[in-house]
Amino acid sequence: MSSFKRSASRDIVVLDLSSLLCKVGFGGEGSPRFILRLGLPRAKPGTEKVADGEFTYEHDIELLLREIFLKKLMCSPRDRKVVICESIVEPSKTRLTLVKVLLERLKVASVLLMPAPVLSVYAGGTEDDLSALVVQVGYSESTVLPVCSRLPLLHALQTAQHGTRTVHNCILHLAKEGTLIKWPDSSGFVAQRQLHSRALSKFGS
Repeated sequence: MSSFKRSASRDIVVLDLSSLLCKVGFGGEGSPRFILRLGLPRAKPGTEKVADGEFTYEHDIELLLREIFLKKLMCSPRDRKVVICESIVEPSKTRLTLVKVLLERLKVASVLLMPAPVLSVYAGGTEDDLSALVVQVGYSESTVLPVCSRLPLLHALQTAQHGTRTVHNCILHLAKEGTLIKWPDSSGFVAQRQLHSRALSKFGS
C-alpha cells in the first residue's frame, strides 16, 4: 500500500519558483530533486509581443518550465499534476501566466496553487495544531504572516523590501573596500559589530 502511494505521489510535480532559485521535485519526497539557479522571469512593460504575435513573457516562462520538466526531472509534463508553492505577494500576472502556460502549452492534468507559508506549517506542525507565525526571507523581500488552523491571516501580513540581496550587496560593497573581520581572536566580536553597523548604515537598513 505504501509503495502504491509513493508511486502515485511521484506523478505530482512540485515547483517552488522564486526570483533567484527554482526548487523542483516530486510529491512524496523529503527534499527537492534539484535547486536551480534559474530565477522566475518577470514581465517587462513594453516588451510583451514580438512580430509574430507570440507573447515573449509567456515564451520565457515556457522555456523555464520545459527546462525543468525535460532536462532536470526528465519527464513529460503532459498529464502530470503540478503543485506550485507560491509567494503570498506574487504578482497576479505571474500567477496567471504560469497557470496558462502549464495548462495550455504543456498540457498538464491540473495545477494547484498553495501559499508557501501554509505549506511551511504543514511541514513543521502536527495535524492537531497547524498554526504558526511564518517568517520568510527571500532574495528581494521578506514577509511575516500568521497562519491559524491552516488559514493565512492576510490582513496581518507584513512585508519589507529587504532580503538576501541586501546582504549580498553589503558583503560585496565591504569586500570592494577591503574590510576584514578578525576571527576568532579576542577582537573578532568587536570588529564584527563595527562591520555590521557600517553595512547597515550604508544600505539604509
